[in-house]
Amino acid sequence: MAHRRKSGAEDPKGARALLKSLALGSAAGTLLFFLLLSALSLLVLRTGLSQKALPYLGIAAAALSALCAGFIGVRGIGKNGLVMGVCAVLPELLVLLLTVLFTSAALGLMTVVMAAAMLAASAGGGVLAVNTR
Repeated sequence: MAHRRKSGAEDPKGARALLKSLALGSAAGTLLFFLLLSALSLLVLRTGLSQKALPYLGIAAAALSALCAGFIGVRGIGKNGLVMGVCAVLPELLVLLLTVLFTSAALGLMTVVMAAAMLAASAGGGVLAVNTR
């Protein structure tokens, strides 16, 4: 009787490695997001940058950190870049949602655009990680 080989989803070690890689990407992306926002805050304080530019800089910081989260999270997996890239940014999106909820800010168009940019960038980072050698 032939034994069926377990796939990555059925293998506990494979699932553990998948979660570890995604958690690493999520942590790196979230840390980078906070560092970029801190740097932008310092830039605003030092230069007196226009308030109109802040949401766009925030979206750029969110997209860059999501790209890194998707890339780092999928780099260790090496497959399913689009889906796993989106999965890597989910904790970062949760932080964004909780920030909006706890600060009693309205879930406006800029927040939705930021979330969409993060999803697209993380998916792109995942695809980039799979296709780079």
